Amino acid sequence: MSSTVDSGGSPSHRDLGGRLTVFGVLIVMFGALTALVGILSPLAAKLLAGPDTPAPDPRSVATAIVLYAMLGAGLIWAGIGSIQQRRWVRSIMLTLGWSWLLFGLMSFLMTLGMLDRILEAAQGNEPLPAEVTWIVKLVTVGLVVAFGVALPAAVLVAYRDRDVLATCMARHPQPDWSEHLPPTVLGLGVGWSATALLGLPMALQPAVPLFGGLLTGRAGTWSLLVASALFALVAREVFRMRPSGWWGSTASMVLIGVSTAWTFARVDLAEFLRAMHYPEEQVRMMAVSRSFLVGATVVLTLLSLVYMASIRHHFAEPGARD
Repeated sequence: MSSTVDSGGSPSHRDLGGRLTVFGVLIVMFGALTALVGILSPLAAKLLAGPDTPAPDPRSVATAIVLYAMLGAGLIWAGIGSIQQRRWVRSIMLTLGWSWLLFGLMSFLMTLGMLDRILEAAQGNEPLPAEVTWIVKLVTVGLVVAFGVALPAAVLVAYRDRDVLATCMARHPQPDWSEHLPPTVLGLGVGWSATALLGLPMALQPAVPLFGGLLTGRAGTWSLLVASALFALVAREVFRMRPSGWWGSTASMVLIGVSTAWTFARVDLAEFLRAMHYPEEQVRMMAVSRSFLVGATVVLTLLSLVYMASIRHHFAEPGARD
């Protein structure tokens, strides 16, 4: 890309409008595909189900639809913003890229851990030849890496360039709502907002890990509804960059981490999945050890606290901010 020159004859920034348009179109297409998968998955599961296949869990269906709808809508909105070169698009894309990459890495690890059991369950009594099994494994892992790791990494590389923001500011000189929100804070607020929304379909048939036990029935439903309301309040405070948003986020992460680790130290994942009304076939495929779940929960909680410490300075009192 060639550099533009300002009125004084000095270099200003590279015009990255072409990059923004290309990535915007790709993101819109991926968002539309994501939304379509969310809409069609329950229908496909019903059409492909056999006479002995249990009916899909209503909560799982509702949660999947809400999740895919949110992801699809967010991707389409961000893609359109990139095509239009809006000032907020860099912050949104960096937030999207890091969240997407984290989810992709977790999906990659889960795929490696459960792929053999999934293939065994799918093959039944007629196992595939070893060569075919390896091809299926390579294709599956390759798709997870491509869409869960490589694509978000490309988004991060494309939008981290400061000239992306300069290009958008040249196209839209007037400040917008994103000016006061760093990408790290924006991502935290979006995360709590999504958590609050996902709690609503999960309340249909609840199974809540709570300090060594599982809350089900009405108690589980009310706990999820109350938690969703609290997470929505935390998200609001985060978007306003108030100290209460930081403290609420940190306290929530600690409580969730401790409660989840304590529960999975005493409760098998199979018991948890059955309480969520997963079919027995899926319970067997998703079975992992307690130590793995506890260890993963502890690591994620510690990483979350490191993240919160790194953004603490953004939540100073209004008069004390940099």
